[in-house]
Amino acid sequence: MRSRSPAGPPGPTGERWVGNLAAYETDRLGFLLATREEHGDLVGFDGRTALVHGPALVSAVLRDRDGSFEIDENFLQQRLSIAAVDEVFRSRSLLNPGLRPAALLGVAPHVVQLAHEQLSGRAAAGVAFDPVPVFERVISAAVARHFFGDEGAGLPELTGRLLDALAQVIGNPWALPASFPTPTRRRIRRRHLELRGEVVSRLEARSRRPERYADLAARVVTARAAAHEARLPLDRVADLLIGSLLAAQRVPAAAAAWMSMLVADHPEWQTRARDDETVARAVVLEALRLYPPTWVIMRRATRNVRLGGFAFAPGHHFLISPYVVHRDPRVFEEPATFRPQRWMSQQSSPEGYVPFGAGRHRCPGSNLATVTLVALLRSIVRLGDVTRAGDVTPDARTTLLPSGLQLRVCAAVPGFLAADVAAASVRAAALTG
Repeated sequence: MRSRSPAGPPGPTGERWVGNLAAYETDRLGFLLATREEHGDLVGFDGRTALVHGPALVSAVLRDRDGSFEIDENFLQQRLSIAAVDEVFRSRSLLNPGLRPAALLGVAPHVVQLAHEQLSGRAAAGVAFDPVPVFERVISAAVARHFFGDEGAGLPELTGRLLDALAQVIGNPWALPASFPTPTRRRIRRRHLELRGEVVSRLEARSRRPERYADLAARVVTARAAAHEARLPLDRVADLLIGSLLAAQRVPAAAAAWMSMLVADHPEWQTRARDDETVARAVVLEALRLYPPTWVIMRRATRNVRLGGFAFAPGHHFLISPYVVHRDPRVFEEPATFRPQRWMSQQSSPEGYVPFGAGRHRCPGSNLATVTLVALLRSIVRLGDVTRAGDVTPDARTTLLPSGLQLRVCAAVPGFLAADVAAASVRAAALTG
């Protein structure tokens, strides 16, 4: 790659007219890895975007405390003002009580039950299957139940419909802005309003009779009434929950698919994870390191900023790829190797570990995601031996997906899952009754 002008960060010059876009679109992950190797920790992509690869620089952007580097879009890809970003940040605190570890005790039993429903027949038949849609059904149903109890049953389908529409524009460099009323944008709007109407009706019921409910939505309504966020309209609260439901759909399903592939390739970790939750958690953290489903994070400068010795004007964009940062040998020993044991002796995550982002915009559902993935992993390996087929390539168009992956779970561990399901049923009844 040829280098850009020394006026800004070094970087590839790209081709005439299209710059670096053609090379990036041909192989997004390969392009980003190559720019780090050839140009260093801060790379110029074009006149308005810089690639941030160095762990210290990534931390400076994501953990910024004065609002210099901010998100600039919501989940509908609508541009946000600085005031709107602050409102999003404040309102997210409403989710915190229902996403703390103590509030998540009922999630794992439901994951186990749902995993049994989705996987036991496939294991008995020994058939190969595409894991992403299967895991999506398990995880989205468990999360919807945590959010809305029994009333969450119909929401995963509506959320999936909205996500499928959004997938047509997310990460698509040729998509017109959200303000353009294209057929895809109109479809997104219709599906968003349909889902929002369902969520608002559930929030209204909890506002009228909060004592009748013990789910996350009820906690959010109660927290809203007790804080200054009471001024926040219910449709905004609904969007807060919809954003979380969207995040609990394909992203954790992709993570579960990657972790299943990794234990299929390293069967010794299946044996260890069956009996030890600490080991299962280490496998999950390592899978998120090697294949972070949220493989790219964007921030925008809200004022004149300096980063890595260079000055940037307001509006400049900064692209961070956890996939690239997690492969930095300065952060992780043997970064390309699957080594769950690195997490079994480590008390805290290193600065460069950012599968959930970092700073004030860190994913609020990180505890929920980890609990869910650990429960699902243990359910899978207790059901049987996991093998895989297919030539797998990382698909980085939107969420990082294992394209071509086919899993097979062979029921070779009798008694494990039956005992898990029985115990899960008892726990779930006790926690929700």
